[in-house]
Amino acid sequence: MKKRIILSFIVLFTVVGLNAQYYQIHPSFMSFTGGAGNISFQDTEFPGYHGRVEGAYFFNYMFGVGLQADHGYYKPFPNKFADERVNTPRYNYTQTTADLSHYVVENYTVNAYLTAQPDWWYSFSFVGGAGLQRLSTPEGTILYEEIYPYQYHGDPLQSATLEFFKEVSTSFVFHAGARANLMLTDRFGFTLGTDYFYAKNKKYENERLHEINATFGIIIGLHEILN
Repeated sequence: MKKRIILSFIVLFTVVGLNAQYYQIHPSFMSFTGGAGNISFQDTEFPGYHGRVEGAYFFNYMFGVGLQADHGYYKPFPNKFADERVNTPRYNYTQTTADLSHYVVENYTVNAYLTAQPDWWYSFSFVGGAGLQRLSTPEGTILYEEIYPYQYHGDPLQSATLEFFKEVSTSFVFHAGARANLMLTDRFGFTLGTDYFYAKNKKYENERLHEINATFGIIIGLHEILN
């Protein structure tokens, strides 16, 4: 599914690029967006949510370089999260009470931009780059209530409380994305995008983190200021 979305944007860009007469300004910009996403960890709920700040300087009307900062928040499934980290109660229990924070995935990337701008009011871009990813795991407690140990049927009810501490780690990340921009004026408009991030985190040796998201927000044209 992820590959199909990215491939669709590439095909769309190619078709537009082959048939368009480009609007020849330098489409330097800054954008502020937010949206929904998903990561490949099996103990997180779908969807997560995130925000993004992005900006780029264009050398001409097609090629540019820029910076992007993404912050994503993903809520864990408490029991799955606990099962992967500790020996959770392997008994019958009637209720689980969790007070856990979110996974926080931060991506800071340097990107190259290839843009097709058939007219001043709309454009399409393909984005590729790399940078650093900062992963923070949830912290908090999980309470297993009214446990009936198999070997002690009939004994008084018991409980077990598990406590988790935040772990923070940094790894290298690769990034690819696509954008569609609709300008209401020559300086202001809306942007719709999709992004894919890939990283292998050292704290999770067998877990390659795949993140895909979709965003919507505002874009500010800076071509009159930067060029």
